[in-house]
Amino acid sequence: MKIKVINILFPCITLLLIVTSFYSCKTEPTDLGLNFIDPDDTTATFVLDSQADTMRISNTNYKKFINTFGSDFIMIGKYNGYETRSFVEFFNIPSDYDSATVLSANVVMKYNKYAFQDSNGTVGFNIYKLNKNFTLGSITWDSVSTSDIDNVSQGNYTGNPTDTAAFNITLNNTLIKDWLEYAADTNYSVKNNGIAILPDNSSTTIKGFNSSFINNNPFKIRATVLKNGDTTTLEFIQSNSVWFCNAPSSILSPDMITLQNGVAYKNLMTFDLSKLPSNVIINEATVTLTLNSGSSFISNNPDKRLRIFMAGDTVNYRDTLSSILSVQPNGNSYSFTVNGFFQFWNNKTYQNLGLIITSVNEPANLDKFVFYGSNFPDVTLVPRLKIRYTPRISQ
Repeated sequence: MKIKVINILFPCITLLLIVTSFYSCKTEPTDLGLNFIDPDDTTATFVLDSQADTMRISNTNYKKFINTFGSDFIMIGKYNGYETRSFVEFFNIPSDYDSATVLSANVVMKYNKYAFQDSNGTVGFNIYKLNKNFTLGSITWDSVSTSDIDNVSQGNYTGNPTDTAAFNITLNNTLIKDWLEYAADTNYSVKNNGIAILPDNSSTTIKGFNSSFINNNPFKIRATVLKNGDTTTLEFIQSNSVWFCNAPSSILSPDMITLQNGVAYKNLMTFDLSKLPSNVIINEATVTLTLNSGSSFISNNPDKRLRIFMAGDTVNYRDTLSSILSVQPNGNSYSFTVNGFFQFWNNKTYQNLGLIITSVNEPANLDKFVFYGSNFPDVTLVPRLKIRYTPRISQ
């Protein structure tokens, strides 16, 4: 019987030693690790609440232009200070139509049922040649100069598309003629750098049209050409596209937190943690934001998450660590728990420069999330921080 007891206990003790060794080797604080704090090295648990204690939270809205390559949309239009640009580059143009005559050329577009913000508004735009070859996957609004875009319109449109029926915009035949010649001979004097679609002052809204990345009826060009007595209809459907948007700081309210996709506006949130003792165990640190639904514009996109970064540079707004948090709203409330970030600040692993908050879907559309900021008069709606912590006996 004694031998049997030893045989049972030995593997159990070995397993316990392995588990203990595993946790002692972990350096990053986690909720699981915090549950194994030595009770002889702690006192009671305490709570700091920014709505009850003096813990100042500050908000700074800022703009950092992004690239939207891969979006389902080509965004076109103007709206209350917002303005868009869309670039499209076509490739795999057939190379056996040099010296052909272009009889007609059209852009074929399809409205993708996204409008910011007036779905009944007018969209007006012109199509221009690009004077420069861009890498569409990396450019942003501020990396394009006026001289990069030709000033002669190759086609234009003014209208109010409300359904998904395809419509045609007449293009300058010479544009397509030049592309066919360049496809046959890359030494041809006129290069195919693609087109820019710029809104004009008739626009009263911004609408999203099918991009190059839509498999069903993408943005395309259809041309009818004549060569050697044969008439052929060509379709250019292989392309890359990107869109940009700019908006002035006047769209921001000083007592609100604004997260604007597409542009993009982000927010730096900083915390006064002077009331939090040093070298404590952060059991839980939760930040809660309240959505201002009336000022927000959130489409039917089901992914309404926020992305939380630890700020590493408050001049250029660079991040140090990041975490994608599934903070779907509970009513009008967004809450996210960032224990590790606050633990790093408290134990001086990283400097407390605050959190950078953005929307997860920044390149997707122009949705706007507006939250009540720290300066809003109603204190029940301002950002709230709750920290539950356990002091150590051996400081």
